[in-house]
Amino acid sequence: MEQDIDSLIRAQQLQSTYHESELEQNFRKELYGPPPKLLVRFYVGAQKYEDDNGVSGYREKIYVVVQIAGERDSITQEVTEEHLEKYPREWELFLRLSKKQTIPLAALPKMRPAIKAAFNDLQIYTIDDVLTKEIPSHLLKWRDWAVQIKAIHDSAEGVEAVPKKKRGRPPKVVA
Repeated sequence: MEQDIDSLIRAQQLQSTYHESELEQNFRKELYGPPPKLLVRFYVGAQKYEDDNGVSGYREKIYVVVQIAGERDSITQEVTEEHLEKYPREWELFLRLSKKQTIPLAALPKMRPAIKAAFNDLQIYTIDDVLTKEIPSHLLKWRDWAVQIKAIHDSAEGVEAVPKKKRGRPPKVVA
């Protein structure tokens, strides 16, 4: 794996035709600091599988993308222990961002600008906000929509649905 990245770095260095002057290099370093050698990003992707009965489906796998700064080429691989040891800051960032359980309204299919503005005025930004905060009666139909989206999300995440009896009182409705 390290050999692949090193060979990619060497190949990119050999293909480079423009060479900055020493003055340009110093000026850039003074303005921006030294450039990072590699850009590393972890993400969750889907991998197809087939079980013993011939039934196929998809499993979530964590991948890492390693890219030389300023270049278009990159290497994507499944995460190994070596990646975690080599890029601990990027791994920590991935873990922090992947623990978010809320679904932002902006990530869902387009809704009319007036509805979006109404939710923003009420400081409602996520599906959980739609379910828990007080909303005006003309926006109540969106609560049913939020329940459906939350159920789909929870089943995809493998989270057990909370029985209706244990949910408590519904939030107040502002007239």
